[in-house]
Amino acid sequence: MKFLVGSPHSEGAAVSELASWASEQVGIAGDRFRGTVDACDINEPSADKRAITTRHLQIDPEPYRLPNGWIPQRVVAYGSTDPFIDNNPLVAAAASDFVAEILKTTNRLATTNEAVLTYLSSCRPRRGRRPTVVTKGLIDLDPGFGRWIQSLPDAEQLRVVAQPWSDTPTILHNKRDGGIVELPNSKFLRALTGGANDGWGVRERAAEEAEIIRSHLAENAAMFRRGPLRIASVGSGTGEPMMDAAAAALLQEFGTANSPMITVYGADLNPSSLAVAEHLASTRFTQLKFNSVRTNFLNKVDLRSFLSKARPHVVEMMGVAEYIPAEGARVETERRQRSLMRKVGLMSAEEFHATIYDSLTSGSIFVTGNMSTDSPEVDFVQHGLGWKGIIPRSTADYLRVLADAGIPGAAVELHVPNPGDSSGVYTMVSIKRL
Repeated sequence: MKFLVGSPHSEGAAVSELASWASEQVGIAGDRFRGTVDACDINEPSADKRAITTRHLQIDPEPYRLPNGWIPQRVVAYGSTDPFIDNNPLVAAAASDFVAEILKTTNRLATTNEAVLTYLSSCRPRRGRRPTVVTKGLIDLDPGFGRWIQSLPDAEQLRVVAQPWSDTPTILHNKRDGGIVELPNSKFLRALTGGANDGWGVRERAAEEAEIIRSHLAENAAMFRRGPLRIASVGSGTGEPMMDAAAAALLQEFGTANSPMITVYGADLNPSSLAVAEHLASTRFTQLKFNSVRTNFLNKVDLRSFLSKARPHVVEMMGVAEYIPAEGARVETERRQRSLMRKVGLMSAEEFHATIYDSLTSGSIFVTGNMSTDSPEVDFVQHGLGWKGIIPRSTADYLRVLADAGIPGAAVELHVPNPGDSSGVYTMVSIKRL
């Protein structure tokens, strides 16, 4: 698209033309995806066959050594098999093609400096107030998908990603009467979140977390037979993926009859997410108690107080690190985010990780991770759905955060996606207090 220099009218017309083109491309891609979804039945395995199967390969830590000599103690490459994708290959292929077509459109718009065409700052549009033409086009494709986009990043909206099944509704907290509302998810939304690579990544992350917790239980079985497994979930949201992971780990390690209780302390700022967490804990799990703690966990004093009260064997934090800018940020957007957070007294990524590590008792672990810059669909998340402020990190950059936090490499077990055998979305770590 050529602009006539010095002619604002012509520039405005060119922007309008490009916006119309982008809107048309989103509509075409959406119609093509909808056609496949409408023509297919989504095959759903029985509830006992929906779990992801993970695979692991221990690899050499040396390639992950930082320039200052810091190196993780152990490195595991993980992969997985996803039941939704395996049972719905046509839907998964259509979802992948749909995301690819949207990325072609956003990539063309990214070179402009027009807010209607591309996100110019890290401020994410909330409730659809300031979406770009692409995000607006996505919202208009399907009522269920549109509602979902406009409700992001509320944790309640991640349930359909983790469980894209027809019998798993979105669960919301009614702020007016305090009740719980179940909302069915549209077939379009389930097909996209189930078939897209990032959806696989969310489910794979939960399965890998379960395996890390199971391994910790196996190493300390005698201790957990004497009392409950205590978990502190930082930025818990609804807590469901973590509760599922912990329950699955205990069942696998101890069996039904001998499984100990699980006591979860969930820290979050969103009271609605915590209300849903309490509902899920009481209705889905028989040996689990969820304790809500509404707090700003990026405040150092509040985080220390929360962890002191929880006295956890496991601290877990998934899907949060990519929202915490580092003091040593290498990207301008992240540096601006850190400047804003510094002004209001909130911790950097380095100080945050250090505070959690220093609060652990000997032998306890911190399970966390970060979305990778190598994630195949990260640009769709940032420029399509409008999550401009998310901070994906390379494995080296994430390890640098841990090293700068003062966490010794000997305490870190690194879990990296195995290329060709995983979604490639998340770098994960298990950090043991030495």
